[in-house]
This record gives sequence, C-alpha cells and structure tokens, in this order.
Amino acid sequence: MKKIVFITICLLIPVLFFFLLEIILRLTGYGDDLKLIRTTTIKNQKFYQLNPEVGRRYFSRTHRDLIPQLYPQTFEYQKSANTFRIFLIGGSTMAGFPYQLNARINSLLKDRLESYYPDRKFEVVNTGLSAINSFSVLDFVDELVNYEPDLFIIYMGHNEFYGAYGVSSLEKISRSPGFIRAYLNLNKFKLFLLLRRTVQSVSHLFYSAAEQNASRTLMASVAEKNVIPLHSSEYRLAKQYFRDNLDRIILKIRKQHTPLLISTLFSNIRDQEPFISLFADKTPTQSRTEWENCFQLGMDAYRAEKFSNALDYFS
Repeated sequence: MKKIVFITICLLIPVLFFFLLEIILRLTGYGDDLKLIRTTTIKNQKFYQLNPEVGRRYFSRTHRDLIPQLYPQTFEYQKSANTFRIFLIGGSTMAGFPYQLNARINSLLKDRLESYYPDRKFEVVNTGLSAINSFSVLDFVDELVNYEPDLFIIYMGHNEFYGAYGVSSLEKISRSPGFIRAYLNLNKFKLFLLLRRTVQSVSHLFYSAAEQNASRTLMASVAEKNVIPLHSSEYRLAKQYFRDNLDRIILKIRKQHTPLLISTLFSNIRDQEPFISLFADKTPTQSRTEWENCFQLGMDAYRAEKFSNALDYFS
C-alpha cells in the first residue's frame, strides 16, 4: 500500500509542478494573446473584438513582419434579440486581398442584407486570414461556435498545399492530421507557448536568410517548393487533409444547429498559371512535342484574336 502511495505521489509531483507553472504564466501575462476573440471596452460599453495577432498561432517560421493580421472588428458582447450574426471564414480572398478594407465582403454583404431587411440588425464578422487553410478554419470554428452564430459562410480551398500546415508549407510540423490538430489545441496553454518559443529561438539560428527575408511575399515565404505533380503523394495527402477537415467543420457546426454556407471556389485559370508545368513521367517525347507545338499555335492564334482557331489548338 505504501508503495502505491509513493508511486502516486511521484507521478503527481511533476503534474502539479506543470499545473502551477501554467497558472503562474497566465497570471503574469506571459506570451502573446493568441485567442481569436477577446473583449474590449468602447465608451464604457463592452464588446467582443477579433484579435489581430491570432495569426501568430499558425506562423512560427515566417518573418514577424509578414505574419497576417485580422482587422480588429467588434461585435455585440450581449447579443440583442434582433441581431443576426454571421461569421465569415477563409483565406486571403475572404479577407479581401488585395483590396483589403476597400472591398471587404462583410461590408458588402451587410449593406445588401440591410437593404433587404431594414428592421433587422446584421453583424457580419470577417475572420478571413491570408495563407491559412482548412486546419486553421477548423481551429477558428472550434471557437466561433461559442459566440451565438446564426450563420457560417466558408470560402476555403486555395491554400491547401502552401497554407500553414499544408503539405508543401514551411510551416508544416507533421504529415499526421491528428498530430497537427493536437498541436493547435496545445496552443491554448501558456506552458506550450513557452516551449514553442524556446524551440523557435534555437531553430531560428539554423534558418537560411531567405526564410527570414521580410521583403518576400507571405506566400513566397511559406512555400517549401513550387512543384507538386498531379496525383503525387503530396497531392493525395492535401486532398485527404481537406476532406477530413471539411467533414469535421460540417459536423461541429451541425451539432450547434447553425446554418452553414460553403462557397464554390473561383479560380482565374487564364491569368494565374501554375508555377511550373509538368508532363507525366510516362508521356512519350513525341506527345510532349506535339502538345507544346499545339499550345504555342493556340497562344499565337489567341494573341491574334482568332479565338475559334485558338480553341481548336487548345482542345
């Protein structure tokens, strides 16, 4: 019996130590505030507010000046009975890039809804953040379901390869989706943030100058490589991540009995060409040459505004 008590005490001592350390770190305000939503007071009235610094959850290897920020939008702390609250979630397109505050979808949607329903109050809260993918969207949903939503609108899918924790992102930490989700949950603990900062301080000593160059774009900084062949292992894994995270997002929102709209992605295929074009390894040399010739003839016809001829070549 004494042996069992002794073993139990030995096991509890480190648990108690880490628990007390977590409490101390919280009381002393250690580290960045990484909550998605915080509270603020404006003219003696309390509001919820989006945390501009939440992007630091997902970008630990990216230069500090490049980490994306949320606009600190506010919404009611005590939701009124007449308020219809909509949360928008997604990447840079949802955030309004490259127009930012000049063409934000939440403002456009709010204006349209108020013109149709002038007797209702609409809160359209935009949590769109550049260079995030379905892992971060799921992480956001985990928090947002607690803030009395009436509707979710999700627009995601463009960043599954290169966004934070994507298969070809410098911010990836594992190929296991379960491990990635567990890692994101641990970010809620100050003790884990202390450990993460310690590891970052050491690992930054070994980063190349290119990885820490603030003059590069955000996506250029997080992309590990620019070649992902169709049906490759990276391609299949990204599809698996996306499907699994989307299923979890839908399930979590359904459990709250909240309506959900998922938008089809728009892609500018003509003007946003792939980083690099690849043939399948089994494609014969003759077929490659024929394709390249047809493509060049099609481009020549297109520039000459002979669109029917161009379509024939491209087909």
